[in-house]
Amino acid sequence: VKNGKSVECTYINRGNKDIICVSTMFGCPVKCKFCASGSSYLGNLSKREIISMIDSIIEKENIGNEKKLLISFMGSGEPLLNANLVLGVIEELIERDSNIYFAMSVSGINIENLRLFNHLPKDRLKLQFSLHNPFNEERKKIIPLTEDLDKILPALSSLKFDLDINYILLDGVNDSERHAEELSK
Repeated sequence: VKNGKSVECTYINRGNKDIICVSTMFGCPVKCKFCASGSSYLGNLSKREIISMIDSIIEKENIGNEKKLLISFMGSGEPLLNANLVLGVIEELIERDSNIYFAMSVSGINIENLRLFNHLPKDRLKLQFSLHNPFNEERKKIIPLTEDLDKILPALSSLKFDLDINYILLDGVNDSERHAEELSK
């Protein structure tokens, strides 16, 4: 993007919708043990850089208004550590195109920043929460920079947006019967 730094941006054609996964940072300070983005952190992307990534894919892939476009903030970086900027990107793109929808994957740090998004239309944003372990202390070993679940879960449930739970099975780490039982609660 600039100064020799690169970031992840992915395009997926799902037939009935196009998906663009974008980054919000150069690397990520959360340092999830299962994610390559956490190997380094070099700072936030600017609003212009994020919109430029999106516009570049739209132009390169010739994406038009004939089908739904989902912009997913789940590349490199934690959107809630760059929340005002991510919100600005969403607001600008909503104003520009009524056929763009958004998903945002969050790890649980700065969870209070979710309130900044509450004024957005319910049908335009979906949240994805990276749970990956139902036990706080074990979860903090694989997601070092996070809040306790007893703070995160009420904050997530107080929002009007649809919520998906992300859970990567890690052999011998979060895949036992004990984990499954706790998840079912």
